Amino acid sequence: MILRQALARCRTLVVEGPDGLDRRALLAELDRHRFTVRPLHGHLHHVDPTRPYRELLSAPGRLAVDGGLVHELVYGPLRRGRSRVTWIQALDFAEAVAERDGALLHVTGLHVTGGTDDTEAVRAYERALRTLAQHVPVITVDTGELARAAHDPARVVRQLGFPASPLTLTWEADRVPHGRRTSMADRPAPDQDALSRIDTTVPHSARIWNYWMGGKDNYEVDRAAGDAYRELAPNIETMARASRDYLIRTVTFVAGELGVRQFLDIGTGLPTYDNTHQVAQRVAPDSRIVYVDNDPLVLRHAQALLTSTPEGVTDYIDADLREPEEIIEAASRILDFSRPVALMLMGILGHVQDYEEARSIVRRLQAALPSGSCFVHYDSTDTDAALKEAQQGYDDTGAIPYVLRSPEQIGAYYEGLDVVEPGIVSCPLWRPEPGTSPEPTDVHGGVARKP
Repeated sequence: MILRQALARCRTLVVEGPDGLDRRALLAELDRHRFTVRPLHGHLHHVDPTRPYRELLSAPGRLAVDGGLVHELVYGPLRRGRSRVTWIQALDFAEAVAERDGALLHVTGLHVTGGTDDTEAVRAYERALRTLAQHVPVITVDTGELARAAHDPARVVRQLGFPASPLTLTWEADRVPHGRRTSMADRPAPDQDALSRIDTTVPHSARIWNYWMGGKDNYEVDRAAGDAYRELAPNIETMARASRDYLIRTVTFVAGELGVRQFLDIGTGLPTYDNTHQVAQRVAPDSRIVYVDNDPLVLRHAQALLTSTPEGVTDYIDADLREPEEIIEAASRILDFSRPVALMLMGILGHVQDYEEARSIVRRLQAALPSGSCFVHYDSTDTDAALKEAQQGYDDTGAIPYVLRSPEQIGAYYEGLDVVEPGIVSCPLWRPEPGTSPEPTDVHGGVARKP
């Protein structure tokens, strides 16, 4: 699809791009094609950032919006350390645009207004839009080369509406048909066996984590427990988002720089943005991913995880972390254990109460991996008194406890492996994005290779 086709076919177009891009000529072109142009860039509601979008998207007619949600996702962390918009909100927004027969216009290349031309911001925009492209069509308007040749941004944009334009605008990615995320009450009922295993009378760590991330897959008991935890440990939401960012960086590194094409992710949890298969297959489309969990709520959402590129494979195993041999046997039907595999244990070992049992599980899983495989891991530490108090309060609710362990205990999981620099560190400090200044949190992890 090129832009002229989108102008004819779409009811909603949202313009997004880094600072320093001249949007005026493009918005004028949209106005010429009978779109009602509404600028929202920089005017998000201070309480509910999605309110202006929800109000606009409920209106009839053709709509073009000068966007701000992706801008906030990118520049919020760069300038303030955090975004006012959660990823869950951004994905809901993207799906709402898609349901209005819409698309996002990713404008790049026209740095003519003297705004912030931050290389890291441009890269962050690309990453964000690749993720959103799984929920809504994204058209990249790449006008850089022609703009440099013509020195006339208005001329560049005028040409976008004509079939003979030298600018071919393509889909950034096909929309992955895993369905719109809805509240639990609106979802089809799962099979009765899985449903009977979901206990909504006690809080659940995966559902609370989902709540902290801004998700919908939780119950009142989870929200109450999450609020109580956050009251004692206000940094917990930052820790949750930092852990997801750490997963993105580690999987990108393992698939990219280390060239690993197989991933065994145990303790999957509920799907959110940039799951392991999405990150790995974005780097290497032929990646094969096996998720492992035995939680009935994760089973309920397994269909959302079972998406893949045509070249790769994504599968799900219902199995228990405490039975590593069974996990390896089941995973071997998808993964080739004669070739390197990335074993991922992300925030799961704290649920094994006995430390020696946890170490035994790690050793038995690592023993099944061939040379060149990777161990990717993080867990929360006992280094903060407020966090320990909050965790004890959670454990006292009757939920499955989580054991906070010392950095030295966490480091022992890596014995016999070659730990990649910068070592086993607080997750935000593990190879942070260039140009950022992350603060450490009480979650430690690292990446190691099996000799």
